[in-house]
Amino acid sequence: MKLFIKRTLKEKNTFQNILNKNPKENFLIELENFLADYENSLDSISKSKTLELEKKYKLNLKTHFVKERTELLQRKLNAYFESENFLDKEYFSLKHFCDVLVLSDEIFENEYLNFATSYYEKKLQNFLYDNCLSENEKQTLEELRQKLKLQKQVADDVHRKCVKKIIDSYTEPIFASKRYSPQDEKTLFDVAKKLGLNLTFPPSVQTKLDQYRKNFELEQGRLPIIPSDIRLQANEVLHDKKSVRWLEERTTTKRINYSGLSYSTKIIGNLRWRMGTVKPQKIESTQLKEIDTGVLYITNKRILFVGNHSNKTIQFSKIIDFEAYQDGILIKKESGVSPFLSFDTEVEQTAMILSNALR
Repeated sequence: MKLFIKRTLKEKNTFQNILNKNPKENFLIELENFLADYENSLDSISKSKTLELEKKYKLNLKTHFVKERTELLQRKLNAYFESENFLDKEYFSLKHFCDVLVLSDEIFENEYLNFATSYYEKKLQNFLYDNCLSENEKQTLEELRQKLKLQKQVADDVHRKCVKKIIDSYTEPIFASKRYSPQDEKTLFDVAKKLGLNLTFPPSVQTKLDQYRKNFELEQGRLPIIPSDIRLQANEVLHDKKSVRWLEERTTTKRINYSGLSYSTKIIGNLRWRMGTVKPQKIESTQLKEIDTGVLYITNKRILFVGNHSNKTIQFSKIIDFEAYQDGILIKKESGVSPFLSFDTEVEQTAMILSNALR
């Protein structure tokens, strides 16, 4: 397939005929026509023809048609990488063609790097189809890197990008489900080992994975047993402990409105007698009010609250149900006030602990 196509020059318009000016877009047409004539022997031409056209059309090639000439270079680069003939003479032929187009070394280096990096990445992805990179494949990639004249840092960045994509395919379901099983961990590190990766996580990510591991254990019904700093009953163990605010619903009357049928009649002076009936209407609102702050303990038998002002105990037998919210848990009792225990750390884990303990 030909890289360059010959075209007919555009005719001058009336204004250009009067001023004897050539349509500037003909510069590109003449340049590509010239390249088409020498497509099979581009090494034999020089930039003199391009400079001649620059003068003819009164251009400045530092600013004019840079994008279009770069696109001509991209065609040649694309053919070079499709041929996979990465000999030094072919590489220098590319540089010569860039010079013919009067493009800077910087443009050539940027365009070549983009093509070479993309080509290297495709080859690496082909090797990684089985989530494994053998020693022979590593050696082949290193030889390719040298042929492509890619810096090792660039190749390493491509490798990290591709490997991260594979690792992400295993970690994304973990973060979506917030569950991290021993099998998930084994699979993840086995894949990393096959990829030649020493897998480590930033502290923030590791903290989340530790939480997700706890979530998995709790989901399997395996409750943690932690040391207690309060006296427990016989055969009682502590599963969870955290600082909370004990809130209860309180109803308050904001104001009283009076309504009803009535009429008045004048007695004497400004004194009036009102007849009829008046019905008061209370405007009330229910709000959560903080009763105390303290420490919540969940054992295998009950909920204990050690507050700054008083202690409270809720036996499991008295709990009908509970609801977990983003900022705490509402305990529904069979009688009396149902408290809301407010806290904002590991709410899901505490809810699972309570659910398993109640069962």
